[in-house]
Amino acid sequence: MNNIPTWRMIVFAIATFGGLYASILLFIKKKKSFIFFIVSLLGIILGNIYDVFIANYYRDTDFSGLIMPILIFLLGVFFIWYAKKSEINGLLN
Repeated sequence: MNNIPTWRMIVFAIATFGGLYASILLFIKKKKSFIFFIVSLLGIILGNIYDVFIANYYRDTDFSGLIMPILIFLLGVFFIWYAKKSEINGLLN
């Protein structure tokens, strides 16, 4: 834990709390949720780049070790799509 760079912890916080705030905004039907989901996805991408390629956290695992990072990325993409679709359909204020 002490070897994790500060920027990685900041990216994790942006991804986590950005997604939480975006989810709350989507729940109360606000258009800003789309922007916060994009910010959260950028945090997810930067964090996964560090975890997979720089720190090599998954080097000793087979493909099954990468299921969780891939699933988190796909969920981020899904929520962006869903927020945009809801905005287009006029469900968000």
